[in-house]
Formats: sequence, C-alpha cells, structure tokens
Amino acid sequence: MLINRIDADATLGQIFHISLTAVKIKNARASGGTTSTVAHLPVSQETLEKSLTKRIGTAPINADYLDGYGQWRRAFDQGEAGIFSIDVAEIVSFLEAAFIGTSDANTDS
Repeated sequence: MLINRIDADATLGQIFHISLTAVKIKNARASGGTTSTVAHLPVSQETLEKSLTKRIGTAPINADYLDGYGQWRRAFDQGEAGIFSIDVAEIVSFLEAAFIGTSDANTDS
C-alpha cells in the first residue's frame, strides 16, 4: 500500500489516497482474469489503522493515481462520492465482487 496524497475534510477528517500493488483481484475484464494494481482508493484514517501494522519506507507517489483522484475529486465535491472506512482486505473483496458482478458489491462504503 502506498499513500499518494492526504486531503483534509471538515466532516470526514483526513482522507488518504492510496494505491495497492501486488494484489490478486479476480476480474473477468482483465487480461489473465485478475487485476494486480489498484491505482486510487480514497480511504479514512480508520481504514489505515485497521489495515497497517508498520511503515516499511517511503517511495515516490504512483502517478497513475492522478486520473482516478481527479474523477473522485469532481464527484466528491458534488456530493456524489465518498471514502472507504472498512479495512483494505474488505475493500479488495468489495472490488472483486464488483469486478465479477456479484451482489456483494452492494456494500456501503
């Protein structure tokens, strides 16, 4: 997990914009049937606290997150997007359900 950006929101507090790499998410539309990288996920501090055990180091931001961040930012500013407050493992399960079209993707985030 890489933290690319941190925004502050008066209601939600800090919003962490993360990228996931080296994941294996079933995705019928992806080459090989799996997705291994998620460039942008907006998450709460609670998500980080549930999901991280220690800081490993620093790395440059994943520039691929910028497109997803821009889309999210526009929708968020219009009140049409939110953030995840569940742990990263649950987010991965949510994404997999959405990618393969199961009903589990209807979870509130």
